[in-house]
Parts: sequence; structure tokens; C-alpha cells
Amino acid sequence: MAAACTLGLVSFAISFGLLTRLGAEAIYLIGTMITVDTFDPETGAEVTWSPETQMNKPYVVRELWTRLLIPPAMRRPCYAKEAWICEFADDLMPVESGQRGWAPYLQTVGMACVSVVASSVLVWRFTRSKVPPTGAA
Repeated sequence: MAAACTLGLVSFAISFGLLTRLGAEAIYLIGTMITVDTFDPETGAEVTWSPETQMNKPYVVRELWTRLLIPPAMRRPCYAKEAWICEFADDLMPVESGQRGWAPYLQTVGMACVSVVASSVLVWRFTRSKVPPTGAA
């Protein structure tokens, strides 16, 4: 039972961390992409990112990720030391956006809990003792 609980907790932490990181990356990529219409019917529009955007990505994504990890009631307005990182993150994920409320946070927690159930069931299944049935002749 202790192994199932421990692995379930580790599974939750990893799943929750990866889901929030994916959310931060998606917010950054969608918020910073530039669509250039090439007027070519064969290739269509082209999506690009400016070189400055690519250079700032690790800092801003880390700020967004930290904000998504912390429950909404406990979030601070800024976690980075430089003000420009927080301003950039605020432009991508404004205070009034749906990404900052309880509903998306609890959805992410719920998705991470799926891995807890799955890993706990697997641990229980593979570590239970195999007792032969009594009275079988």
C-alpha cells in the first residue's frame, strides 16, 4: 500500500509538472506567433517567430510555468527578477484571461490525477501477494 501511494504521488507530481509546462509552452507559442500571408495558394500562410521572441522564450516560459504551477489564490503577480519578463508574460496571459482562474487549474489537477489512479492500480496489480485458493484438490 505504501508503494502504491508513493508511486501515485510521484506520478502526480510528474504529470502535473509536465501538463503545466505544456500549457506554458502553448501559451507562449500561440501568443507570440506571427502569421505572414505569402499570397501563394500552394503554400498558404507562413507562421514565424521573431529572433527576439526566440531569445526570450526560456525566461518567459519559466515565468508562465511558475504561474501555472501555483494555485490561483496563492499566486504572486511576478516571480522573475526582471520586470520585462513579467510584463511579457502578462501580455501573453492577462489577469482577466481564463488561464488564471480555478477552473483551468482544477482541470490540470484532474488530468494529473488520472496518472495517480493508473499507477496505483498497476502497482497494486503487480505487487499483490498470490495466495493459492484453499480447499482446491
